[in-house]
Amino acid sequence: MKKFYRIFLLITILVFLSTYNPNKFEANIENNNTFFQIKKIIISNNLLINKDHILEKLNKIYDKNIFLIKRRDIEESLQKVNFLKKIEVKKKYPDTITIKIFETKPLGILFKDKTQYLLDSSLNLIEMDKNIDFAELPNIIGNDAENNIVNFLDQLETNKF
Repeated sequence: MKKFYRIFLLITILVFLSTYNPNKFEANIENNNTFFQIKKIIISNNLLINKDHILEKLNKIYDKNIFLIKRRDIEESLQKVNFLKKIEVKKKYPDTITIKIFETKPLGILFKDKTQYLLDSSLNLIEMDKNIDFAELPNIIGNDAENNIVNFLDQLETNKF
């Protein structure tokens, strides 16, 4: 009798494993599910980054299921946005995603190879945009200036200048 149950169990496992396809199952969920689709994306805490620019980058996640969207998908879409330090993503069910933006701080205008760049607090060089006015920022000129200015600003901050 034990031998019969063992054979029956092995045949059942064989049938299950030979007919189950997890990729096909996930594809059916994505295509057929019309519930909990993303209809609204709320952007907050953005000062330097244009809200429309962010929404344009996130255009591909509209009408997707909110349960299947991962933070990684949103981060990959926003990877090339200037002044972006990190984001916080919250899902508000049934159809809203809230994204809180944390931006880097512009430190100065760097002149390098006859081109103007903005230097931010993460030492990223961002090509100057003519639409945004950064006249109050200091001008930075010199060899290896982008590395030295950070040390200089840290020393000013520690001396409470």
